[in-house]
Formats: sequence, structure tokens, C-alpha cells
Amino acid sequence: MNTITTAPLHLTVESLGTALAASNDRPVLVDFWAPWCGPCKAQGPILEQLAAAEGERAVIAKLDTDEFPEAATKHGIRALPTLLVFRGGVERARLVGLQSIASLSAALAAARQE
Repeated sequence: MNTITTAPLHLTVESLGTALAASNDRPVLVDFWAPWCGPCKAQGPILEQLAAAEGERAVIAKLDTDEFPEAATKHGIRALPTLLVFRGGVERARLVGLQSIASLSAALAAARQE
């Protein structure tokens, strides 16, 4: 994905595959969430801050598990929010529950080092 954005991308099953295939250049963080999930709602503004801070160094994205339950099943999502960090198409980190910007930044930095 060559798109540089300062807001989280909203993914579908198809665009998730495209994002992961393009994760060789930079890490991709995907927030698996649902509209009814309170912690997921709280995670939203943190992801916006993260997207602005990371700029072109990472792709920050969200995937609604109510709309795309097959993606949640495929990636073994059992709790919301679950945030996965991918690099080279491989899961590098799995963070479950509401996360701080510091923990997400650290996970992205670690993925860049791998």
C-alpha cells in the first residue's frame, strides 16, 4: 500500500489482504473492533493520534469484525479490541484490550527492527 494517511484506514477483507501483502515496506497495524465495544470506541482516538505520529513509517488500519467476521476468525480474534502488527505478511505482535499510544508505538518500532 503506497497510501500515506494521517487517519486509520478502514479495511475490508479484500483490502486487508492487499495491506498485508504490501507490509514488506513498513509495518501494518490492524485494529479488529466492533461498533458496540466500549474499549474499541476508546481506542479510536488513540489510533488517530498514532496514525498522525507514524505518518509514512506505518499503516494504521481498522477492520469492523461485525461487517467482516471471517477476517476475525481467520486471524484468531477472540476478544475486542485486538490489535495485530504485521511486517512482511507475518504477524509480529498481538495486543489485546485497550492499548496506549506508547505500547502501540513500541510494537511498531519492534516490527521495523525485525
